[in-house]
Amino acid sequence: MVTARGTSSVTLDSWSAQTATGNSAGTDALTARGYFLAFQAVQESPREISVGGNPGDVLERDHQRWYRALFDPAARAGLYEAHHLAGYRVIPIYITNARHVSPSVTALRDGMSALWDLLRQERHPAVRAVLGHVFFVYPHPYVDGTGRLGRIVMNTLLVSGGYPWTVIPLTRRAAYMQALEQASSYSNIGPFTELLATCLAEDSGRQHQEDG
Repeated sequence: MVTARGTSSVTLDSWSAQTATGNSAGTDALTARGYFLAFQAVQESPREISVGGNPGDVLERDHQRWYRALFDPAARAGLYEAHHLAGYRVIPIYITNARHVSPSVTALRDGMSALWDLLRQERHPAVRAVLGHVFFVYPHPYVDGTGRLGRIVMNTLLVSGGYPWTVIPLTRRAAYMQALEQASSYSNIGPFTELLATCLAEDSGRQHQEDG
């Protein structure tokens, strides 16, 4: 579990991967640090889209950089093979307890190209966010962290359209995984759309309370 103290510490310039691996919450601290670095790396992308940048072009250009930021702490600590940061997976991936089988390495690259083209053409930001997440995780482009990066892609598209950055909480993880299985295995994006709308409404309500 990532503690409040641990979450705060990963934002400090003095933080180091070596220090994190020396305590019982090391893996969680590395994950939290990766999220922090990826969040910092993504800041300019929604702004660029919001002032006219094409979403497909921006995400195709930037997503690999976000992925490297996400796993840089683990790679520095020797807990993630650095060559995985160079690009998409080059091995088959099988998802536990899922009917969906990820495409081959060759088909994966075609699928990612189709995703960027889809985002170039879709005009509504909420639709882009739903489809961006669903079709990013469908081919499972990375050995690890595909879901995390998919949620960053989703939020980049939400924020660029004027929506708040939206968290899918741990309490909804089972519903989230089931929704993705429905989308990937049965071409049914309804459950994911409903889940995202619920989380978006909750985050918007919290933001209004804090602002008020």
